[in-house]
Amino acid sequence: MPLKAILIRVGVDQTFGQWNAPCNPETNDFVYVPIPQIETPNALGLEKRYIDSIVPALSRFSSENKVNVNLPQNLIDKKMHLDPDFNYLSYGDTKNRGRKLLSFNEDDILIFYSSYQSIYASAKLIYALMGMLVIKTIEKVGDINSNFDENAHTSVVYHTDATL
Repeated sequence: MPLKAILIRVGVDQTFGQWNAPCNPETNDFVYVPIPQIETPNALGLEKRYIDSIVPALSRFSSENKVNVNLPQNLIDKKMHLDPDFNYLSYGDTKNRGRKLLSFNEDDILIFYSSYQSIYASAKLIYALMGMLVIKTIEKVGDINSNFDENAHTSVVYHTDATL
């Protein structure tokens, strides 16, 4: 059976977070900043906060690229919807895309892209591929009964979607 692939937009942008993460188009250096966790609260203790991981990442990026990029105040104290989670190599989705992903198989591919703001004076956004996952297993979130902190969709209070 031929492999399937899907291109998925992720990361904070003007719609979800009202900000675009930085990138250096000369070095291809960037910071992946997930969207805010808005609709469904995380289960107690499974929250992922911008201040814990994104603020230090932006500080490193700023130092390495000799710029000053800070997380906007509207995000700094919020929880993030860390999906995909590259630490655990997981991704989850809901509704139409989640149902479509349930038809994917082992070795099918998820390709992620985001919009970034150049660190150089430019009004144009940069759209870039920023990650890829090759599917090992697909599970419905309701069937997962351990390791809830490994995906944004398993760390929420209720489970109704698919996780890869």
